[in-house]
Amino acid sequence: MRTILIPAETGSIIVLTFAHQITDGTGGMRVVADLVAALDGDEDGGRPTRGRDVPPSQEALLQALDAATPPVGPPQDELMNPPGELTQFSGRAPHVSALALQRGLTARLLARCRAEGVSVHAALCAAAGTVFHRAGRTRVRVLSPVNLRRAAGLPDAVANRFAGARTVSEAPQAEDFWKLAQHHHQALEHERTPGLLKAGSQALAHQPPTTPEEAEAMMTLVTAADIQITNLGVVEAPAHGHARLTALWGPAQTTQLAGEHVLGVATCEGRLRMTELTHDPMAVLLPDMVAVLAQQCTEPGAPSS
Repeated sequence: MRTILIPAETGSIIVLTFAHQITDGTGGMRVVADLVAALDGDEDGGRPTRGRDVPPSQEALLQALDAATPPVGPPQDELMNPPGELTQFSGRAPHVSALALQRGLTARLLARCRAEGVSVHAALCAAAGTVFHRAGRTRVRVLSPVNLRRAAGLPDAVANRFAGARTVSEAPQAEDFWKLAQHHHQALEHERTPGLLKAGSQALAHQPPTTPEEAEAMMTLVTAADIQITNLGVVEAPAHGHARLTALWGPAQTTQLAGEHVLGVATCEGRLRMTELTHDPMAVLLPDMVAVLAQQCTEPGAPSS
């Protein structure tokens, strides 16, 4: 874990970097909250708190989950699962793109998603798919990390508590945005059921990789997608006296897969912010996603920006 402080006149920027073995994005937010408290001095006068034991693994927690394992279903669509291709590590810094929605558009997006009965995350999946389809891709796979704290009721901790869920769309589906968002929403709701999550964990526990090559092959299979969207949802901005969080960008990560587009999303202080890391930048991706969302959330007589 690494922390970098960038001082400024009216505030400071703090960059927190975690090895992914330590935690996921939601666990990282616990660290952010603790850091904000520490910067202002906590109620114990700033004294360090006693360290906790290492939390149990999510595999052990899912094993104990009281959820019926679903029966084996039909084979998955083979086109859904072609593995990704690992690139040689070059040391090149990834290209970073970032864009924030205005508060008005963020509020309209939340309201429209409620009216359509879909999650904001599903709308983001639909927006990304729409942009890729317009760019000529006939099939788009979106990888969405699932927060197991909410989906399976696992206890919160600075630890990994997530599973991956992939959804796919075909080019003709991009013609009806909210129908496409419903498609992603329903598919993700299915993938988030506790029984399926437990079954996926058990399958890995029964056939774990035994060599680095097997581990790499497994990861290129389960993480392959046209875009990964990690959405922390609405993040409450912790405030302690004079120290407060005013904006949050991320989570941001790279996967070393060829053609990766990893998009981190967080809504803080009324604004949805997107941060993308890639080695193959697509200049229009974030601006066009925002344009699609603005067009779909425009109220009669209201500006779309």
